[in-house]
Amino acid sequence: MTRHIDQYSDNVHSQAVIARLYDIARNGDTDGSELRELDAEIQAGLAAAYGESEPLPEHSMAA
Repeated sequence: MTRHIDQYSDNVHSQAVIARLYDIARNGDTDGSELRELDAEIQAGLAAAYGESEPLPEHSMAA
């Protein structure tokens, strides 16, 4: 089960997840499984904090 970041998560864990995600993106690592796991953890935290919303439109109004 994937742990998720929320308002009750400790800052150390949250910062470690975000730092690792940044390192993967910066270094261009190709291990998609770790990237997906970290992304799922962050997305689950966002959904828990802000609730599920309707998907954004494909094209924004700003040009």
